[in-house]
Amino acid sequence: MKLNYIFLSLFIVLVFNSCSDSEVSFPEIAGEAGFTGDRDQIEEFFEIDPSLFDEFLGLGLTVNEGANPPIINGTYLVSPYALSQSNVPNETFSAGDVFADLSFTTSNQNTDENTLDYVEIQAGNVNQSFSSLVSGSGNRFTAFFRTTSQVIGTDGNSIDIINGIAISGEITTSGITDYQYVFVITEKTNDINNEIINVGEGRSFIDSDGLVDFQ
Repeated sequence: MKLNYIFLSLFIVLVFNSCSDSEVSFPEIAGEAGFTGDRDQIEEFFEIDPSLFDEFLGLGLTVNEGANPPIINGTYLVSPYALSQSNVPNETFSAGDVFADLSFTTSNQNTDENTLDYVEIQAGNVNQSFSSLVSGSGNRFTAFFRTTSQVIGTDGNSIDIINGIAISGEITTSGITDYQYVFVITEKTNDINNEIINVGEGRSFIDSDGLVDFQ
């Protein structure tokens, strides 16, 4: 059985503000109107694989468009953290299966560039974004992240992973409703025993009681 990627530690270096010449900067993505959640902008953000957006949609992601997302800085608890959909062939989990609670923090939201920092903790493992964009209007938002991780395989090999993540929902005085979490693997190297799900595969999750609570 392949390892559940959600439980893997991510060891991240924040690099969004120091992009190399080959990387796409925010002004190139946003244009005069700013980031709005438009498909072309999202595909450019995930320039490594423009078709990644189709994978997000296939996993049920609702994209809240707009250049004026709400402020979502805070720490939240997703519980029960339940599988919604998967595109993994021969998936060993079923929709509704509950995973370990997920705690996440969003911070340093930049309303000029529509970026923010994201850190999540699950079962003692820490995941952190290295670049981001957020769209939305009113109380509804969708945030996109690129993450990288390094995982030790069963033979002691170091597996390097890059993935795309999206979270979406509506901020309220109590937390987040209509919460969705989607991840898709975009790159992996040195997975000699095929322990990690493959590139292009991913899963989506929800909070099955309907509310992601503030912590």
